Formats: sequence, C-alpha cells, structure tokens
Amino acid sequence: MIDFLNRLADESSCPSDCSVLSKKGTSLLDLGCGNGSMLFSLREEGWRGRALGVDYSPQSVQLARQVCLAKAEENTNDDDDDDDDDDDMPRPEVRFAEWDIMKGSYETVLRGEDTDTDAAPQPWDVVLDKGTFDAVSLSGEQTEDGRRVCEVYPERVLPLVRKGGLFLITSCNWTEEELTKWFAGSRGHGRGNDDARGLAQEEEGFVPAGRIEYRTFSFGGVKGQTISTLCFRKV
Repeated sequence: MIDFLNRLADESSCPSDCSVLSKKGTSLLDLGCGNGSMLFSLREEGWRGRALGVDYSPQSVQLARQVCLAKAEENTNDDDDDDDDDDDMPRPEVRFAEWDIMKGSYETVLRGEDTDTDAAPQPWDVVLDKGTFDAVSLSGEQTEDGRRVCEVYPERVLPLVRKGGLFLITSCNWTEEELTKWFAGSRGHGRGNDDARGLAQEEEGFVPAGRIEYRTFSFGGVKGQTISTLCFRKV
C-alpha cells in the first residue's frame, strides 16, 4: 500500500486516471489502524497531511497512542542532534480514536477535534483498509433490515472519502473481482443506513482506479494470488 501511494505522489508513475497526490497536504484515514504502523510508516515516507487512525478496540487505540508518544520523543531527540539539517520538515502528530465503523457517529472522523458544530464535514483524501473489511465479512451480525453487516460496509465507507478521493483496500479473503463487485458503484443511501444517507449524495459512488500486483501462483490451470489490493475513486 505504501509503495502504491508513493507512486501516486510521483507524477512520472501516477496512473493517468488518478490525480497526483501531494505528500504535504493529502489527508489520510486508516480504518482498523491497530498499533498505527501504517500511518507511522507513511510519516516516515514523507506524508505530512492530517492523519487519523481509528479502531473499535480501545486497547489498540491506547497502544497506538503510546507508540505515537514514543516516536514523538524519538523525533524530538533526532531533531536536537540534527539542528543543522534544514531539509527535515516537522512531522505532524498522528491522531487515533476509538470508533466502530459500522455503528459509530461520523462526527468522530469527519469533524475530529473541530468543536464548531456548524462546520462542514471534512471527508478524507485517502481512506485505507488493510484487513478491516475481511474482519467485518466474518461477522454473522445483521442489520435491523436483515442484511449482513458486510453488505452495509461499502455504504459506511463512502461518506468518509471526499469526492475525487481514494479508497484503498487490501484483502486476503476476497478476490479482485469480488472486491470490485462489493465496492464499485456502491452508494451511501442504502437501506438501514440513515447516518450515511444524510452525508452521501445519491449519485455518488466508487469506480476502480488501480490495483497492486502481487506474486501469482497457478493451481489446476488457474492463476491467482493470495492477496488482493484495489484502489477506488469516489465520483
């Protein structure tokens, strides 16, 4: 995922159907952040935009915050040792929040620390999912109207992404074709999802915008790969 995003930030390697991303200003939201390793790695690669990691597990969020504090102290010490290096830009703090993507209020992720209730929601430039949809798909939980929670997941993700923004998902359980069926054309006005209905316009949806190639294998004359990563753009 990180290498893919770095290519999107390079005009010479960015696909023609994607806009070149700015490492300085692109905002990043990590769904199911765990210990925050994805966002910390992106910071190391020079991504400086606002960044938020969310997870339904309070223990994971607490751990991520502890790692964040340790890294901040480490960076401060490094800055003291490299006072003559004017090329290093400051690394804005990565924030973390406890949030259930299936039931949580969008206020937590679209307004964050903004206390102005009249302020417009701020969807993200890039939303990342590395295994969260897989976990949701394994749940037998259903919505009030009888749908599996994984059926609602694409509708819940859609309002998080700004129009023209990207949703990047990695799965070990679903093929590229299956992920495309799940997310391409998804709308945020589905049944049983009032919160998403209020934030997404009826005509909005995801379209395929890229993929990551992994090492393939062949079995029984069929070629495949154990991991699938697709990029979708919100239109």
